Amino acid sequence: MPTIAQALGLRLVTARSLAPCPACGAERRGTSDARGPIGLRADQRGWFCHRCGGKGDGIGLAALVVLGTQKPPKNEWSELHQVMASKGLCRADEERTTHEPAARRSLVREAGPTQANRPPRAEVERLWLRSLPVTDDAEAVDWIESRALDPITIADRDLSRVLLPDSPLPSWARLSGEPWTATSHRLLIPLVGATGEIESLHARALAPRDPNGRDKAASPAGAEVRGLVMADGLGRQLLTAGPPEWWPHDRVLVVEGVPDFLTWATWFGDAADDSPAILGVISGSWTDAIGARLPDGAKILVRTHDDVAGAKYAARILRTVGNRCTAFVGPYTC
Repeated sequence: MPTIAQALGLRLVTARSLAPCPACGAERRGTSDARGPIGLRADQRGWFCHRCGGKGDGIGLAALVVLGTQKPPKNEWSELHQVMASKGLCRADEERTTHEPAARRSLVREAGPTQANRPPRAEVERLWLRSLPVTDDAEAVDWIESRALDPITIADRDLSRVLLPDSPLPSWARLSGEPWTATSHRLLIPLVGATGEIESLHARALAPRDPNGRDKAASPAGAEVRGLVMADGLGRQLLTAGPPEWWPHDRVLVVEGVPDFLTWATWFGDAADDSPAILGVISGSWTDAIGARLPDGAKILVRTHDDVAGAKYAARILRTVGNRCTAFVGPYTC
């Protein structure tokens, strides 16, 4: 398993620990424990994340890194096989299903595409609705302004909200067993599915405890972000009902991470008729279903980070739109 993990971009921190966790993003086991959050079984056939509780086998870890889920739909196993073959982890001419455990092959054949694991929708909506506008919290305002962003615009466009320090939280709003309010993950950004509806929340730490920023973000414990993206108002409308009639250019800008999403989602004025729809991705979030919601002939501009992970996200986005759209990676141009 260490060979698979390292080939896919994870670091072997000690003989039996890996980082980062592809499920929760944690870089270390604890504030005073520098080992990788993922512990490996002595027989190297299984793994467990000491931060989020994620666990599985080697093929599950590979699927989580490449596809963002250990239970991808049937049509995505071939992508995992192609990536593993390109890294010499399996033979390219073998049938892709030989790289799934026998029980999992049976499950995929019989059950078909699996549903992503989400926190309960009612709990997500309730937590979002009882959160405050970012302008009502001094710590949130400081965080936003430190990134040269305007908290008033973010609040007006309802791009983010902030948890009250003593807000009661559902069981999934935790990082390493601690509630988001205790770990300072109080800035909330909604995550929407292919229909444009809010299905989950992403939390950002206003005061990360780790000096290297490794605990800066958190997603719901025990849940997946596969198939969920950040979206501004126009982006959500695009996913929900397709492009509006008044939007003549069908331009979509896809960016990576919370700061970049908030930057671009507040960049254009309310009256700008040339503004693109803004979608934001985090690790493993983009899927074929999201790509299928982009209209034929749209101009897709991808601005992911200039690193290995960003290149992987960009390649996946371009693959999902195929030849239906004009898509490229680079800076935004009007």
